[in-house]
Amino acid sequence: MILVLLIVLGAITGVVAFGVRRNDRVRPPTLAEQVSSKPQASGLPAGHDDGLTGKTFPKPIGLPQQEPAGPSILEAESQAVVKVNPGPEVETHLFSGLPPEAVADLDDIGRLDLSVGLLQRAMPELSASRTLTRSQIKALLISAGVALIGFLVLGHNLLILILIPIIATYLAVLGFRLALLRRSLIACQTIVISDEEALAVPDWRLPVYTVLVPAFHEPEVMERIVKQLRKLVYPRERLDIKLLLEADDADTIAAAQEVIGTDTEGMEVVLVPAGQPRTKPKALNFGLTTARGQLLTIYDAEDRPDPLQLRRAAIALGRLPDDIVCLQAKLLFFNPQQNLITRWFAIEYKMWFAQLLPGLVDVDAPVPLGGTSNHFRCKILTDIGGWDPFNVTEDADLGIRLHRLGFRTAVLDSVTYEEANSDFINWIRQRSRWYKGYLQTWLVNMRHPRELRSDLGWKAFILFNLFVGGTPLLAILNPVFWVMTIVWFVSRSNFILSLFPMPVYYAGLLCLLAGNFAFVYATMLSAFEDDEPKLVMAALLTPFYWMMMAVAATKAALQIVISPSYWEKTYHGLDVRADNIEAPPSGSAFTSPSLEMVAATLAPTPGRLTIVSPTSNGAMETASAGTTTLVPDSVPPAEW
Repeated sequence: MILVLLIVLGAITGVVAFGVRRNDRVRPPTLAEQVSSKPQASGLPAGHDDGLTGKTFPKPIGLPQQEPAGPSILEAESQAVVKVNPGPEVETHLFSGLPPEAVADLDDIGRLDLSVGLLQRAMPELSASRTLTRSQIKALLISAGVALIGFLVLGHNLLILILIPIIATYLAVLGFRLALLRRSLIACQTIVISDEEALAVPDWRLPVYTVLVPAFHEPEVMERIVKQLRKLVYPRERLDIKLLLEADDADTIAAAQEVIGTDTEGMEVVLVPAGQPRTKPKALNFGLTTARGQLLTIYDAEDRPDPLQLRRAAIALGRLPDDIVCLQAKLLFFNPQQNLITRWFAIEYKMWFAQLLPGLVDVDAPVPLGGTSNHFRCKILTDIGGWDPFNVTEDADLGIRLHRLGFRTAVLDSVTYEEANSDFINWIRQRSRWYKGYLQTWLVNMRHPRELRSDLGWKAFILFNLFVGGTPLLAILNPVFWVMTIVWFVSRSNFILSLFPMPVYYAGLLCLLAGNFAFVYATMLSAFEDDEPKLVMAALLTPFYWMMMAVAATKAALQIVISPSYWEKTYHGLDVRADNIEAPPSGSAFTSPSLEMVAATLAPTPGRLTIVSPTSNGAMETASAGTTTLVPDSVPPAEW
């Protein structure tokens, strides 16, 4: 146990120290410098300055953008309900140097090659195709050897020196997370677009919206996801929904085609050629090469998004500064009461998306995105190389990369309901993948610590290490300290006692008592917000949930060495009475699937909202006239 502790801590110290030492010798260019210095395709004019970060961004991957009939809310300015500068016109894709016409002409094999190799070839230092570089492997081996020699020479004194920074890190993570919780409780930094605002924008003002839905071996949830997507209150002619299915997944393809049938307006099945790595981000990149939207979002196959979420995101991105290129919607579960595991999971999600992520936004720290319901400006997403197909938490990796490039993420007050894992084995599979992906993201970005610090600044650099690095690393170390504590109480070992001189002992005691109490108390606060007694009782048992996390973290530590890019499939459709569970209203979630129901509720009386549709001569028609939009009665058409 002590030997494992020495090796792990020595390795971590070695990776950081060796990276810093190498950077002192020859500092590699920062990420911003690499982006701005990328060559353009031969014979093509250079891109334009984006006006935000001083970097040049060429034309995105994808088919030529579909022009809406009239200015969309992303294009109109003073006349619009919302105002935005959509960004500069650009000429080629940043990394590939390909104009969009060339991408459009690629066959499936060409798109697959682009999806897998784009980031790896353009910026290999940011790709997880190699988890550890040669320098990092050398650092690990040297540090492990030094730790073993040091233990033989210094004995337990070396262990004391190692325990001091570990406990200090525990205290720093504890303080940081409590500070984030406090900030979110005092003033939650979320973007709020009311139902009335979302429905007030005419259909013809909305941008084309690409929705990517990757699925693999999930025929049982195809009917549900298609029904949920059809409930989105967004004009079908401006929807670009793509079900991304593996070409050799015959059962899921058949299920999707059967559910869609002949009603293909705004929705299509895109077959992703089979190939390695078989990961979600590879499928997303393939879908990105076919996207025609100005905005883009991702949903998982079991998701139940707020029907107004696309409208909320489009309006919010229209109003926000151009450097905010991503909105993360909140994620909750539709089956939180299924069993004890789902209750724990539900409380954790509530803390993560309603408190911790808004807190990160508030302190301007890098935001590791969730795996679904992130809404992007499509141009920027394609310009920075899309998702890393070798990273198993591509969402977190992308969030960090955006921050390094000077872009920002905000949290949208709109809820997508997911299925909470109700099975222990399935939960371990999912959580170990998340921990492994966080380790990948941390190791990739820490290849050149000095460059990372230059990109992020000191504060964000420290917060990145505490949040992204600290989350899996401390979960891995927790069992070591639990075992030491149990051994002490059972045997009263003098050796363990000697590892904790008085200052170290009191700091460790503070972590054990105050830290654990604070986290359990914060968990209970989140449970109390939902006014669910069963959730509060589950919060009291949170330490048992931490044990599950430790098992998953230990598995992740092994897999990061054995199979770093292996995507462990999470099985869905395990919720009880799945077809009868409806997503409960929460926050600003709009749960009515029917505009006719809205029309019946909002009668056409003065001061209320009326469903109308602009005709060719500017007149207003009722909801029965076809395309329907809610607009305020008091707002004349010229001011929409």
